[in-house]
Amino acid sequence: MAEGWMRKRGELNSAWRRRYFVLCDIPDTGRVLFYYGSREMANRMVSTGDATHKGAVFLRKCIGCRMETVAGKDEPAIVLVTSDRLWSMVPDSQQEFSFWLDMFNKSIGEAAPLLRSSDGAGDKSPGNGAAEIEGPLATPRSPDGHGLGLAGLAG
Repeated sequence: MAEGWMRKRGELNSAWRRRYFVLCDIPDTGRVLFYYGSREMANRMVSTGDATHKGAVFLRKCIGCRMETVAGKDEPAIVLVTSDRLWSMVPDSQQEFSFWLDMFNKSIGEAAPLLRSSDGAGDKSPGNGAAEIEGPLATPRSPDGHGLGLAGLAG
């Protein structure tokens, strides 16, 4: 469905690590965002079925998507919100940011509203008040699809 490089902040180790992401549809599971240490590991999993991924985000478990500014930097991050974790990712370009944000919002669906972003202060608790956090809305822009280097995947 979509694939490409982004930086991801770890849950326990808060350092930003470059990961290769693949968003795909899994029968009886829905859309899943897998991430890998390299594109080769992603290709291996797709071709052989070997579990080579470092982790996965099951988008059906997401209760929303928001944008926030990375603390100490002037760059936007996409944050997927689940009941137990925030998944923060920074795409390589503004065009890819818009593409991924649009893909996540479409994948999560209308049942999960766009959330107001935090001010980058590092609130890691989505909790019940997540939709009430003040800040700009994460508004997706329509990507033109050119130059993204993203390939479609068979389900």
